[in-house]
Amino acid sequence: IGSEIVRQLIDLKVKKVVVYDNSEYLIFLLEQELKERGIRDRCDLVIGSILHAHKLNAVLSRTKPDILFHAAAYKHVHLMQDNIDEAIYNNVIGTKRVIDAALSHQVKLFTFISTDKVVNPASVMGATKKLCEYYIQSLQEGAMKFNIVRFGNVINSNGSALPLFERQIALHRYVTVTHKEMRRFFMSIREAAQLVIESTA
Repeated sequence: IGSEIVRQLIDLKVKKVVVYDNSEYLIFLLEQELKERGIRDRCDLVIGSILHAHKLNAVLSRTKPDILFHAAAYKHVHLMQDNIDEAIYNNVIGTKRVIDAALSHQVKLFTFISTDKVVNPASVMGATKKLCEYYIQSLQEGAMKFNIVRFGNVINSNGSALPLFERQIALHRYVTVTHKEMRRFFMSIREAAQLVIESTA
């Protein structure tokens, strides 16, 4: 989703896009695509963790963004159930560090990408994102404007259920479901990124 937001922002002719990601591999893939399109100079690509407050502050001080899109999170529900400490540290503490750095550097607009799992959360992952939303809501009176966008299932995003379903169908000819009344609704990565940008605008 983050990479697609970058693509769409570039297509909208924004002045500069700064990408901050802890995945060297995803940064590498994005860089190759930007080079192929001849627009590598439109992006700063920074490898770093949202948990590194000093680096976050240094990047925001240097780049002075007007808008910040925060899409970094652990999102696999079952893995976060087994790794509660990492879920809280990355999703909650990491988000707070990004917000605090954005506030310190007078970012005008902050868009937080959340999840439909915050509604009556039944999982650690949903609860961590709900805590982030509560923190954002507690800051609504300041100079920085906040925007929260919630997603459900995004087809072929990192961690999407679709590859799992495809693998199950190919191997076993069935798809596991958690309840016989269960329904899943999907949107494309392009639609999800467009939703984020439109809501921010």
